[in-house]
Amino acid sequence: MANRTVAVSMRAMGGFGYIVIGAEPGSVTGVVPIDSSELGRGIQPFLGPNGPARHPDYINTGTATVLIITVDPPRPGDRIRTLDKETERPKNVRGTVLIRRPGETAQADPGEIRAMEDRYIAPTLANRRRERLEKIGEALGDMWEVVKDPNVAANRLTAPRDRLRTLVAGWDGPPMQQLGIFLNAGSLVQAQMYYAAARADIDAQLFLLDQE
Repeated sequence: MANRTVAVSMRAMGGFGYIVIGAEPGSVTGVVPIDSSELGRGIQPFLGPNGPARHPDYINTGTATVLIITVDPPRPGDRIRTLDKETERPKNVRGTVLIRRPGETAQADPGEIRAMEDRYIAPTLANRRRERLEKIGEALGDMWEVVKDPNVAANRLTAPRDRLRTLVAGWDGPPMQQLGIFLNAGSLVQAQMYYAAARADIDAQLFLLDQE
């Protein structure tokens, strides 16, 4: 469960995962409660020192006691979780990367491992995109200082437009269409008209980064 991507985990239950022991559809057999420290000692060797956070709770159904282990949601920047101790049934060697799929737990395939790598580097990519957006915003402001002057000579637009165009060309996030329209404006009047929408494009991308 800790090897899910953030997007997949957030489709249900706020990203939390739940392991129910002592109950299944149509049957509640229950378990014999044990001390949480003893339970932890049984689980910890398989998870290792950096295993995912989890929280055991015993629920009394009236006829039996059921153990529910809550697994915290994965977050951007989380490392890939590997098995720290070999298991017998099923046979999994130490270092195996397990992932939860609908209805089964299985060894992660290459695509799933790539997705976990993307999760790990997500904060770094977000910081790079934020830095790029801030530079684009500064360049847009510099260009606006020229554009807003109705008496400015057309050749004064060349340098700030080229700088802004270069920065936008290096942007690897979602397209900013209004900013593109502003850049390609054929006259000062058109550029003045599209400036607010271009600024809104940048602000929208900054907002999206804050939500990740």
